[in-house]
Amino acid sequence: VLLDPCVGIGTIPMEVPYCATAIGLGGDLVLTQDGMGSVGSNYVAQVRQEGQKSNKFTGATNLMAWDATLLPVRSSSVDVIVSDLPFGQTCMSSSKLANILPLMIEEMGRVLRPITGRLVLLCGSYQPILNAFQYLNDEAVSSKDGDDSTSSTSSQDRSVWQLPCKSVFPVNVGGLMAWIIHVNRGPGDFIRVPNRLERIRKLAHKRQRIAKHLAKEVPEKESQSKYRRIQSR
Repeated sequence: VLLDPCVGIGTIPMEVPYCATAIGLGGDLVLTQDGMGSVGSNYVAQVRQEGQKSNKFTGATNLMAWDATLLPVRSSSVDVIVSDLPFGQTCMSSSKLANILPLMIEEMGRVLRPITGRLVLLCGSYQPILNAFQYLNDEAVSSKDGDDSTSSTSSQDRSVWQLPCKSVFPVNVGGLMAWIIHVNRGPGDFIRVPNRLERIRKLAHKRQRIAKHLAKEVPEKESQSKYRRIQSR
């Protein structure tokens, strides 16, 4: 099972059906009916049509609208996560990305299979992600320090992520410097970020306010444009 929690219109999971033994899952906030949902559906249909023509499209994949901080996926059910994360430049500010990263990485740790699970990320800056890995590992270790049943277990055995990462290397994406991070899931139990639900609620509330503002702004711009056209006649 391959998962992309920030799928966009589905370019990564749509490679999965070419492997007969794999299942691809992907989701994104933008894949709603009033968002990019129709674009994603059209893309999936085109890829499937091309794959069926060549008789190579034998696997399965599915796209849906979801929040990467609240994945509707069972714990320890995913083998590989491959994702192109927001860079914190176009679709999301760097400060918002810093707030959401620990929540996203936490969910990735929850759904990945311990020890064998693998995570491959494309990102604009590697340091915030490495910081999130270390933060979650520290939280996992500290949460078990008072547990007598784990007193003889090393901190490495309680880690959510196997650090240092397998690899971190730079790539050029259309002239933009980016990084690829490969890290394996550790043997430790996943842990929840402190005040997790409250942080998610705040992010959702902010998204709703922005959506309402944009919905109000569009009719105003349309009416202004119409007024200018009338005035120019």
